[in-house]
Amino acid sequence: MKKSVLVIWHDRWHPDTTYEAMINELFGDWDLKTDKSMLTLSRAEKAPDFAIVLSAAMQQEESLSDEDQAAICRMADNGMGMLYIHAGLTRIKEGTPIYGLTHARFIMHPQGQPPVYNCDMPGVGHPIMAGVEPFEAPDEHYFCYVDVEKTQPFMASRSEHGTEIGGWAHEFGKGRICCLGPGHTVDAVDKMKPLIVSATAWCMKEK
Repeated sequence: MKKSVLVIWHDRWHPDTTYEAMINELFGDWDLKTDKSMLTLSRAEKAPDFAIVLSAAMQQEESLSDEDQAAICRMADNGMGMLYIHAGLTRIKEGTPIYGLTHARFIMHPQGQPPVYNCDMPGVGHPIMAGVEPFEAPDEHYFCYVDVEKTQPFMASRSEHGTEIGGWAHEFGKGRICCLGPGHTVDAVDKMKPLIVSATAWCMKEK
């Protein structure tokens, strides 16, 4: 039976065209569904095996209540894997159920798209980074608050603006959650593919 994945994507600043080739290449043989609304996930009759959040969906959905957010948390608690990439981390508010799921919130990114170098965080050796080579691409350099007491940072992202946590992951009940800061440009997304493959395998408990 095919594994199922729901991709939440497309907003004004992060069009689906940025991610379309990557999603089709990496998940084309899955039972793949895409949508623009987090409500599609929160109100699904059956949770997918895996969910990927690529857009600033939380910004668009004033109607995504704490109850809707809690429904997504229950899906993860029951075993659904989740991968948040780049804009999927925006507009998460501290103290909300989704903040409790990601253990992080977006703060800001400097203007422009400087070269951002992404590599294994020294001394961590997380399975997600096993076999993933460092990569560099023009990108928005995300600065996020990450609750390191509750999640495991595993990747550093460095640009002329400084060095930030670029990837973190943790267990959530029976599910696994991974968050990645890079991913604004087509070039960055293309170079991230080995990382996304590895993060997906970890979230699906295949590594």
